[in-house]
Amino acid sequence: MANLSIKDLSIPEELFLLSTDHAEGNTSGMHSSSFKLALAGSILMELALQNRIDTDTEKVIIESTEPTGSEILDIALIDMQLDASRRNINFWMNRLYEKHESFVDALLNVLIRKGLLKIENRKILWVFSAPKYPIRDREEVKDVKSRLRALIFSEEIPDLHDMVIISLLYNSGMLHFVLNHEERDQHRERIELIAKMDLIGQNIGKRIAQELNLAVAAMMGGGFVARQF
Repeated sequence: MANLSIKDLSIPEELFLLSTDHAEGNTSGMHSSSFKLALAGSILMELALQNRIDTDTEKVIIESTEPTGSEILDIALIDMQLDASRRNINFWMNRLYEKHESFVDALLNVLIRKGLLKIENRKILWVFSAPKYPIRDREEVKDVKSRLRALIFSEEIPDLHDMVIISLLYNSGMLHFVLNHEERDQHRERIELIAKMDLIGQNIGKRIAQELNLAVAAMMGGGFVARQF
């Protein structure tokens, strides 16, 4: 099977792969509030990177109604188009959070069609033992996790795709999918630098990061509830 390139996988798809137990196919972590929040943020980030949405000081703006070709992105984009009033990032984070189960199902189907996952005895498993994702300099790494680890451990300037993923993991408290506790402490300065870079040259990245931080802080304090706007 031909290797996939970074351009073949969206941010939500890579987030899904990071959250899957590759040996056992266990997807139980995808029911956590942190994952649901990060998934919602990843959908909005991907739509922004594909120039479908932007935001002003308050509201999300539809820049293009052209379909992306991605089932989950197009579901979210159509939902935004059908809403008569312009809503803010908080509203759409909450809306996508509540729909996470349908997005997870869609991601499973997409990744199975792409040949990355298969269903075996009702478990989701890697089709091959060492999937590879060539990055832009053609250096091959074993998988998404290895690519992100290599980036964090280096001084390379990340591209927008990887910058967004690290920011989502950092702000949603999900870095444990990539690094152990010691590694997180050792490379904290580098991680924070990447996570706080100008993600898309737009307000949307910063606003999503702020929402993730607020929601995770509320969860840790026992006060998180899905907000209505």
